[in-house]
Order: sequence, then structure tokens, then C-alpha cells
Amino acid sequence: MQTLRHHLRTSTRMEHERLDAAFSTLDLTRRDGLSRFLLSHFMALSGCHARLDQLDDLPAMLRPPSLLPEIQADLQVLGVSRREPQGLKLTGQMSSLGICYVIAGSRLGTKLLQRRWAQSHDPQVLRAGQYLSSGTYDNYWPQFVKYLDGMLAPDDNRAAIERSARLTFRLFGDALEWANTELDYDKTEFDVSHSG
Repeated sequence: MQTLRHHLRTSTRMEHERLDAAFSTLDLTRRDGLSRFLLSHFMALSGCHARLDQLDDLPAMLRPPSLLPEIQADLQVLGVSRREPQGLKLTGQMSSLGICYVIAGSRLGTKLLQRRWAQSHDPQVLRAGQYLSSGTYDNYWPQFVKYLDGMLAPDDNRAAIERSARLTFRLFGDALEWANTELDYDKTEFDVSHSG
């Protein structure tokens, strides 16, 4: 029987690839691209942590650390005002493991993105690196993977965990769309106020 990690990796591959493609369009060396990346992650992770706070199906050692303060600090450096999530929530029956699988995996992707961000020539962008540079998850990921690799969850549990992972991937995608809309509007307002 497949380990839970292998099952999640194969069953959510399409959602994962779609999300990676969406985020790969952002240029993290520029203020606009980094702002969209950070704002979307702030909104998605806010929704994830809020839902995890409501669930009690996760061993304490697997509770993912929050990097929301780091993202907020980076957004402040970039001059992006704080916004409240609008409808970006995880609702219904959820499994913490599915949510954590996406959160933990996103930090692996962030390590690759950090190298792109570090090539920026914009001092303001380079000052907004607390989230991308954080090593908070360096110990969490191996611990989480070890737990998943030791699990042979029954089929009904696998379905619930897989569904939760799919919904979490979708939440990140929705958060990026929302951030793009918000910052497109801000750009329009800025252009109007500085025209003429």
C-alpha cells in the first residue's frame, strides 16, 4: 500500500502543477510581483491557520509554525496596506493533514523562489525578505514527511485528507487571483492620482 505522502503527491499533482504555473508568472525581483506573491500567501495562510485552529485532529508536534508576522513585515516594507480576507476560507469537513501537506510543501517551493528574489536590484524588494529567507520550516518539513511516510491511512481517511489538500491548493490559487485584483486596482488608483 502507498504511503500517505506518495498518495497525496500523485493524487493532487494536477492542482499542484496548476498552482506552480500561476505563481511562476510573478517576477519576484520587482515590487509588483513580490507584493502579489506575499499578499496572496498572507491571505491563504491566514485561512489555513484559522481552519487549523478549529480542528483537533493533529498531533501537537505537527502544528505548522506561522509566518504571518514575517509576511506582514515584508508587506509593510513594500508599502502594501493590510487587507482583510474576503471569502478566502476553508470550510466544511477538513483534515489538518491535508492542509499541512500544502503549507509544508509550499515552503519547499519558497526555497527555489528565494534564489530568484535574491537577484533583484531593487533595494526595497531586497529589504522585504523575512518570509522568503525564513528558516522556520527547516526542521518541520523532515518531521512532517517522516510522519506521513509512516502512515498507511484507511481509504476513508485518505479521501478526507486528499480533499482537504485539494481545497487548500485551491485556496492558494484563489488568494493569488484576489491579490492580483486588489493590486491591479491599487495600481489604477495610483496612476490616476499621479497623472496630469
